[in-house]
Amino acid sequence: MLDQEYERLVEYLQGMIADGVQLVHGGNLFDWGDTNILDLLMEIQEKNNEIKDLECEVGDLLQNRYTGQKSGVAYINENHVHLLPAEKIVIFPKDKIWQHYKKSKPGE
Repeated sequence: MLDQEYERLVEYLQGMIADGVQLVHGGNLFDWGDTNILDLLMEIQEKNNEIKDLECEVGDLLQNRYTGQKSGVAYINENHVHLLPAEKIVIFPKDKIWQHYKKSKPGE
């Protein structure tokens, strides 16, 4: 899955910035602050923090952020959240659940 590669890319960029790597374009030096990269990295970090703070409980109704499909939380263990969509049970990695789902209320 690409999530791991994206996370590594963010880590590499943050490491380059922390190490003082300079950027050159057309023979001219410019600062990281002259790009949108710093803002994007901050936005990614904020979203990751929001995702990590979310918790779900058995009985919650979740909605897939991409497909819109709603699923009920049937069971939670240490690593996975078991979801009951209309068709079948979905087993999802607990640490990735908020990247694909958001909490939803019945009738929404």
